[in-house]
Amino acid sequence: MAGASLDATISVAAPSLSVRSIAGAPEARLLVAIDYTSDTNAPTLQFDLLYSTTYLASGDPMRGNALSDHSVASTEPSPGVRRVVIFSGSNSPITNGVLVYVPFTLAANAPEIAWSGATIGA
Repeated sequence: MAGASLDATISVAAPSLSVRSIAGAPEARLLVAIDYTSDTNAPTLQFDLLYSTTYLASGDPMRGNALSDHSVASTEPSPGVRRVVIFSGSNSPITNGVLVYVPFTLAANAPEIAWSGATIGA
């Protein structure tokens, strides 16, 4: 056999995660929405949200409208890393929309910030 080739029209779609733009003043508590867009029927997802601990402290995320019967687990495995794991006991797919809201608190000595939206990898 000389070789094999794959059909060039076959592709694998990956979910897209993005962070909405926000702004805040020192000591403010901000809820950062993580948006999810995908054309797959994935029931689970894990991602790490990286942030600077100089002026930010994160908390446990809250479910968004993209989740139905899903559970959300979260840890901070190291400073500046918020790991989020989403799963469904019934294998319900995650739908497009707000996946989670991650709370952040700005330090008292933080300058006023504006956080531009960004796309993150899953």
